[in-house]
Amino acid sequence: MSRGRRVFFWGAADATATVVSDVVHSGGFALLIVNRSPSKAQVYRTMSQKVSVRGGVAHCLTFWAKTENATAGILNFRLNDAWTQSVVIGAGLPNWTFYQGQFVTEDGNIDLRIVSENVGTVWVDDIELREGTCP
Repeated sequence: MSRGRRVFFWGAADATATVVSDVVHSGGFALLIVNRSPSKAQVYRTMSQKVSVRGGVAHCLTFWAKTENATAGILNFRLNDAWTQSVVIGAGLPNWTFYQGQFVTEDGNIDLRIVSENVGTVWVDDIELREGTCP
Protein backbone atom coordinates (compact mmCIF):
# COMPACT_ATOMS: atom_id res chain seq x y z
CA MET A 1 0.00 0.00 0.00
CA SER A 2 1.39 3.39 -0.88
CA ARG A 3 1.81 5.93 1.85
CA GLY A 4 -0.72 8.68 1.62
CA ARG A 5 -1.69 11.91 3.29
CA ARG A 6 -3.50 11.60 6.61
CA VAL A 7 -6.71 13.59 6.96
CA PHE A 8 -8.35 15.11 10.01
CA PHE A 9 -10.33 12.24 11.56
CA TRP A 10 -11.39 12.69 15.17
CA GLY A 11 -12.95 10.59 17.91
CA ALA A 12 -12.23 7.88 20.47
CA ALA A 13 -11.65 4.89 18.14
CA ASP A 14 -8.19 3.62 17.26
CA ALA A 15 -8.57 4.43 13.56
CA THR A 16 -6.88 6.33 10.77
CA ALA A 17 -8.04 7.94 7.52
CA THR A 18 -5.55 8.40 4.70
CA VAL A 19 -5.77 9.63 1.12
CA VAL A 20 -4.16 6.91 -1.03
CA SER A 21 -3.37 6.48 -4.71
CA ASP A 22 -2.70 2.73 -4.99
CA VAL A 23 -6.27 1.42 -4.51
CA VAL A 24 -8.87 3.55 -6.28
CA HIS A 25 -12.17 3.01 -8.06
CA SER A 26 -11.49 5.80 -10.57
CA GLY A 27 -9.31 8.86 -10.77
CA GLY A 28 -6.12 9.27 -8.81
CA PHE A 29 -7.10 9.06 -5.14
CA ALA A 30 -9.39 7.29 -2.65
CA LEU A 31 -9.96 7.51 1.08
CA LEU A 32 -8.65 4.58 3.14
CA ILE A 33 -10.06 4.06 6.64
CA VAL A 34 -8.52 1.49 8.98
CA ASN A 35 -10.38 0.97 12.26
CA ARG A 36 -8.95 -1.24 15.01
CA SER A 37 -11.65 -0.54 17.66
CA PRO A 38 -14.57 -2.94 18.10
CA SER A 39 -18.07 -1.48 18.25
CA LYS A 40 -18.81 0.18 21.58
CA ALA A 41 -21.03 3.09 22.61
CA GLN A 42 -19.43 6.46 21.80
CA VAL A 43 -16.30 4.86 20.27
CA TYR A 44 -15.96 5.99 16.67
CA ARG A 45 -13.93 8.21 14.36
CA THR A 46 -15.49 10.83 12.12
CA MET A 47 -14.84 13.58 9.62
CA SER A 48 -17.30 16.03 8.14
CA GLN A 49 -17.80 18.84 5.70
CA LYS A 50 -20.53 21.48 5.65
CA VAL A 51 -22.23 21.53 2.27
CA SER A 52 -24.61 24.24 1.06
CA VAL A 53 -27.78 22.74 -0.39
CA ARG A 54 -31.35 23.76 -1.13
CA GLY A 55 -33.36 22.92 1.98
CA GLY A 56 -36.44 20.72 2.05
CA VAL A 57 -35.75 18.87 -1.20
CA ALA A 58 -34.54 15.38 -2.08
CA HIS A 59 -30.83 14.75 -2.47
CA CYS A 60 -28.92 11.64 -3.50
CA LEU A 61 -25.57 10.59 -2.06
CA THR A 62 -23.60 8.00 -4.04
CA PHE A 63 -20.18 6.44 -3.53
CA TRP A 64 -18.12 3.34 -4.22
CA ALA A 65 -16.52 1.30 -1.43
CA LYS A 66 -14.62 -1.92 -0.92
CA THR A 67 -13.67 -3.59 2.34
CA GLU A 68 -11.18 -5.98 3.84
CA ASN A 69 -11.78 -7.87 7.12
CA ALA A 70 -14.60 -5.42 7.82
CA THR A 71 -17.46 -5.77 10.27
CA ALA A 72 -20.85 -4.06 10.19
CA GLY A 73 -20.39 -0.40 11.11
CA ILE A 74 -17.05 0.03 9.38
CA LEU A 75 -18.50 2.94 7.38
CA ASN A 76 -21.58 5.10 7.28
CA PHE A 77 -22.44 8.54 6.02
CA ARG A 78 -24.62 10.57 8.41
CA LEU A 79 -26.83 12.97 6.48
CA ASN A 80 -28.56 15.08 9.11
CA ASP A 81 -27.69 16.75 12.40
CA ALA A 82 -29.61 14.21 14.50
CA TRP A 83 -27.76 11.28 12.85
CA THR A 84 -31.10 9.62 12.03
CA GLN A 85 -30.58 9.56 8.25
CA SER A 86 -27.60 7.65 6.94
CA VAL A 87 -26.16 5.46 4.21
CA VAL A 88 -24.55 2.44 5.84
CA ILE A 89 -22.40 -0.33 4.46
CA GLY A 90 -22.21 -3.60 6.32
CA ALA A 91 -19.24 -5.89 6.16
CA GLY A 92 -19.24 -5.19 2.44
CA LEU A 93 -17.39 -7.01 -0.27
CA PRO A 94 -13.73 -7.19 -1.30
CA ASN A 95 -14.68 -5.76 -4.72
CA TRP A 96 -15.76 -2.20 -5.43
CA THR A 97 -19.49 -1.90 -4.68
CA PHE A 98 -21.84 0.99 -5.49
CA TYR A 99 -23.90 2.53 -2.65
CA GLN A 100 -26.55 5.22 -2.69
CA GLY A 101 -28.94 6.88 -0.30
CA GLN A 102 -31.71 9.38 -0.76
CA PHE A 103 -32.77 11.92 1.84
CA VAL A 104 -34.54 15.25 2.21
CA THR A 105 -32.40 18.10 3.48
CA GLU A 106 -33.52 19.84 6.66
CA ASP A 107 -32.30 23.33 5.76
CA GLY A 108 -29.84 25.19 3.54
CA ASN A 109 -26.76 23.23 4.58
CA ILE A 110 -25.88 19.77 5.78
CA ASP A 111 -23.00 18.39 7.76
CA LEU A 112 -22.01 15.51 5.48
CA ARG A 113 -20.27 13.19 7.93
CA ILE A 114 -18.29 9.97 7.46
CA VAL A 115 -18.32 7.74 10.56
CA SER A 116 -16.42 4.52 11.27
CA GLU A 117 -17.71 2.56 14.27
CA ASN A 118 -16.25 -0.95 14.00
CA VAL A 119 -13.21 -3.02 13.04
CA GLY A 120 -11.93 -3.33 9.48
CA THR A 121 -10.52 -1.63 6.44
CA VAL A 122 -12.55 0.28 3.86
CA TRP A 123 -11.66 2.25 0.75
CA VAL A 124 -14.14 4.94 -0.37
CA ASP A 125 -14.10 6.68 -3.75
CA ASP A 126 -16.22 8.74 -6.14
CA ILE A 127 -18.40 10.35 -3.46
CA GLU A 128 -21.12 12.47 -5.07
CA LEU A 129 -23.95 14.51 -3.59
CA ARG A 130 -26.57 15.87 -5.97
CA GLU A 131 -30.02 17.37 -5.75
CA GLY A 132 -32.82 15.06 -6.84
CA THR A 133 -33.89 11.50 -6.33
CA CYS A 134 -31.52 8.56 -6.71
CA PRO A 135 -31.85 6.62 -9.99
